[in-house]
Amino acid sequence: MRLPPLQVRFLTDGYREGSSQSVINRPEAAAVAWQVIECLTDPQYAGKSLGVVCLQGHAQAQLIESMVLDKVGPLPFKDEKTRLVCGDPYSFQGDERDIVFLSMIASIEGDGRTAPLIREAFRQRFNVAASRARDQLWLFHSIRESNLHPDCMRRRLIHFCYNPDANDLDVEDRIYESQFEREIGEELIRKGFRVLPQFKFAGKRIDLVVQDKERRIAVECDGDAWHGPDQYETDAARQRMLERCGWTFLRVRGSVFYANREKAMRELINAISAHGIEPHGMSNDETVVRDWIQEVSGNQCMEEFGAHTIDAAKERVVQPERFFAEEDIAIEEPAVDSSPVIDFKTGEKADGGVLRFTAAPDAATESPRVSGNAIPVDQTQVDDVVSAEVIAIESNVWFEIAHWAKENDHLVGWQRGLAYSLGVRKRQSIAPTPKQEKQGKRILDEVRQLGFKPSVSAQLMLPMPDDVLATN
Repeated sequence: MRLPPLQVRFLTDGYREGSSQSVINRPEAAAVAWQVIECLTDPQYAGKSLGVVCLQGHAQAQLIESMVLDKVGPLPFKDEKTRLVCGDPYSFQGDERDIVFLSMIASIEGDGRTAPLIREAFRQRFNVAASRARDQLWLFHSIRESNLHPDCMRRRLIHFCYNPDANDLDVEDRIYESQFEREIGEELIRKGFRVLPQFKFAGKRIDLVVQDKERRIAVECDGDAWHGPDQYETDAARQRMLERCGWTFLRVRGSVFYANREKAMRELINAISAHGIEPHGMSNDETVVRDWIQEVSGNQCMEEFGAHTIDAAKERVVQPERFFAEEDIAIEEPAVDSSPVIDFKTGEKADGGVLRFTAAPDAATESPRVSGNAIPVDQTQVDDVVSAEVIAIESNVWFEIAHWAKENDHLVGWQRGLAYSLGVRKRQSIAPTPKQEKQGKRILDEVRQLGFKPSVSAQLMLPMPDDVLATN
């Protein structure tokens, strides 16, 4: 049975505590942790990998992790299939989970204020967070869309999750092949239909795909510039191939459209409706059932955990020195294709899908550096050396690396963020992923070359060979 791709939970009693990287929302954290535990015992989720992504700071992730640990123990974090991880978006760079739970944390109640997140760095961070789920994405939030700045990434994410099939009349970013296609597409959007231009399928492109929750249909726009006599045979062969794959085609000729636009659109819409496809937000009973959206009480979830668990979890939350501003921790992926995975305005993706979340490009492609003579070494042995070296570093040293790199303008933002994340994971006794180990090794090599030396207090905590971070 296929899981519904989206689930949304609004916390009616969520509130913020703290600020910046130490901010938490206990009712929201309890709701997330309780849902994680529910999924762990639900047969529908058997064998699924799980991840919790907190959209501000690290403290909320630690709080959720502690709650889960107190209730079910460490097994979900160590199980090879479940691979439960709680962290920030950077913790999941180059990694995916079948099921992902997002905790927004922000609330109009409690400490501080909710500043709008409108910079490109925040768009990238939210894109990374929302693209980690292969099968199902959960959003937990304690603030309503109407309480957020129109351009805030939080608002755009909430709007997307509440309206996954909605279109936006701002079609500036839509890729049409011709003006004729654009005009038809925009007319259909104004009528409430969901339209995907230049839809890719089986190595072919379809001019426009019109779809609702259950059905979809292909619309070909036969304008003279792109579908003239020379292209007829090619188009016919392409259509026959796609029809064998189950597609139904409707065609609109440019000459007919421009001769009587109103009549042509009326006939097209009637044909689309005849195949059972309705505009977004319309149904026979004039009611749209959003069964993936529920309002929940975080305080009730806290009661289920009990005061002892909640207080103990909060006490275990690490509150490290704030080494750099929140905007500096925003995801800065290495130089790879930076096109958005999901457009929160339209819910579209590059492959034409709506809710098929895919991984961002994997940055960890280089082989780890190995010192010594150029003697062939078994790759497994190399990986074991890299793993041991990174795991041996204590949390305080990773925090010092992040702080030192920030103060001296060394490393790039994503590397400083990873150093910080590795420190948090070490303090919580959570092993880094293989990709994080490789990137962590590169960071160690680079800071060693740049002259980093850990402080005396940090060195006293280093259970590792003296030459791991030493410099000559």
